[in-house]
Amino acid sequence: MINTSLKIKKSEGAVYEPIPENTYQVQIVDVKQVERQTQYGLKQKFQFSCAVTDDEEYKGRLVFVSVNVSWFNGDGGKRPSALFNLIKTIYAFYKKDVKVAEINEVTGEMVNDLIGKQFIAVVKVNDKYNNVTDYMKIKKEVKYEPKKAQGNENVNPDDIPI
Repeated sequence: MINTSLKIKKSEGAVYEPIPENTYQVQIVDVKQVERQTQYGLKQKFQFSCAVTDDEEYKGRLVFVSVNVSWFNGDGGKRPSALFNLIKTIYAFYKKDVKVAEINEVTGEMVNDLIGKQFIAVVKVNDKYNNVTDYMKIKKEVKYEPKKAQGNENVNPDDIPI
């Protein structure tokens, strides 16, 4: 039962100014498993919150990467899953000895282990939101301590269209 003294105040939506299209080195600061309605039905997704680390003007700003909870390495000429490509990109720097194509399953522990790891995000502007369209391996890690987000701390990743 809800407490009858509960009061919910009207709030105005946060203003989100996307960062310019570019490539940015980012660090994964959080990941959540969410359900999203897509044109193909309800899908499980991983929502990665990533902070810009290498651009002084946008350092700490968040971009979000949303990938289906699916694991496919591209055998048979089919396109690999976005989760496969993200992990492959990150492991190319942090776990060079792991053959990602030979991983048969992804665990929650593996996904959580991506927090704190960095990659290069290709960021595009889609309507009024940033969209990460590709990932690339970093050359070296940029020292970054996550802080409160700058300028978009009130953005709810659930409000960003996929």
